[in-house]
Amino acid sequence: MEFGEKLPGRDYVDRPSVYGIVFDGEGRVLVVEEDDEFYLPGGGIDPGEDVETGLRRELIEETGYAIEIIGALCTARQYAIDKASGRAWIKRSSFFAIRLVGRSDGPSIATNTPHWVTLDEAARLLKDESHRWALGRALE
Repeated sequence: MEFGEKLPGRDYVDRPSVYGIVFDGEGRVLVVEEDDEFYLPGGGIDPGEDVETGLRRELIEETGYAIEIIGALCTARQYAIDKASGRAWIKRSSFFAIRLVGRSDGPSIATNTPHWVTLDEAARLLKDESHRWALGRALE
């Protein structure tokens, strides 16, 4: 699936990324707040890093949770413009069902705050359309 609008005259940088979807016992989903915007936990895959290693690293960094990967859910492309830098990205995202298996002292990235939110809240809060779509796929 493809989301967002590719603006003419912009050079888009390819950005492989990976995100995890996990629900708690009350049916809430884990999201991450960064600079007043909400995303599924995850992010860019570092050069030389495989998808699963990137997902584990990102979850520890953003939430403080260690995870078990249950399985792949879906993939999507999202055209995005970084509001701080003005860079244009093609986020090639893989979404995985995950289980939390442990917790450290918390996120290692000070600007990230994890939240458990209801599905209605997630549908309203998640910035990227691809994240809202992937969440829907996880519920199928």
